[in-house]
Amino acid sequence: MKRTASTPEALEKDRKRKAIAVQKKREAILREHNTQIITKEHICVIYYLLENFLNQLKPHNRRIKVSGGKKIRSFTIGVVYAPVYGCSRISNLTGVYIEVTKLLVRFGKERLPPGTTFTSITINMNLQSRPHIDAYNVGLSYIIGFGTDVNGGGLWTLADGILEIYGENFVQFDGTMPHATMAFTGGTRITLIYYTARNLMQLHPDEVTRLRDDLGFPLPQTQDTQPPLLEISSTVRMDAAEVAFKEFINTKHDVSAAQAKAEGIFRVYRAKQPTAEMLTLVGKIFKNDDVLWRIVQVYYYAQFKNFVVDYYNYDIFGENTPP
Repeated sequence: MKRTASTPEALEKDRKRKAIAVQKKREAILREHNTQIITKEHICVIYYLLENFLNQLKPHNRRIKVSGGKKIRSFTIGVVYAPVYGCSRISNLTGVYIEVTKLLVRFGKERLPPGTTFTSITINMNLQSRPHIDAYNVGLSYIIGFGTDVNGGGLWTLADGILEIYGENFVQFDGTMPHATMAFTGGTRITLIYYTARNLMQLHPDEVTRLRDDLGFPLPQTQDTQPPLLEISSTVRMDAAEVAFKEFINTKHDVSAAQAKAEGIFRVYRAKQPTAEMLTLVGKIFKNDDVLWRIVQVYYYAQFKNFVVDYYNYDIFGENTPP
């Protein structure tokens, strides 16, 4: 029997062959379930078939890492906000995993309340989010969790405290208000979050058609995805998220105490109203370092103990105010 040493080229060829085999197996399973009612078990199968791919993605660095050496992965299919492009667009992974996208869309349409619309689905593995708000979202979000031998990991919200997400049904929450992931231990924790991204009108009509007709997304009316005129700025809500969650933990999960802390921040914000002269700045365009900027809000920022302005790059966004 002849033996030859494996060259780097041969190893790479073998790796690609195995990757193609895994891809074909995944597609076969997707076709098999194409006409069936989608269950959580199906989603787990699909997710674990994606695990090899997920492990090749760069770790999610924006939020807190989970202890114990677990890999953290997070990606979104459907509409995402892309700061690099200065607009909303369809994520690249949506095109890479078309059948998976269709399956997850069907899962949401079958399990969410009748008439629910959404543009995006985020899939998380072992992601423990810091207290934050989803500034790019509009309307309600819906979450469902999967886990084997997972202890903890519920969803904390300012409004309701800890929500249990492991079950047969989705749990709704307002992602534009403070929320976070509770600590967890044990096995792999997976979550699916369905929501509507802002500024659907920024998408090319062909992309909207692709989402609705080709992928099956139950899209809202484009005017319903415009950024709402919120009473409290996103900066202030982010501050409240950090303070309220810390109070919630320190008081051993006292929902009222956490809400009181947040309300204290909101109260200062409401009490310090800008003058009429300050408000004339809203909408003004100014130039700095050869870049045009547009002021969108004037408000009191308790951390600085002063009034501040929010502004954005007018050269990139024009009249389309970014999140």
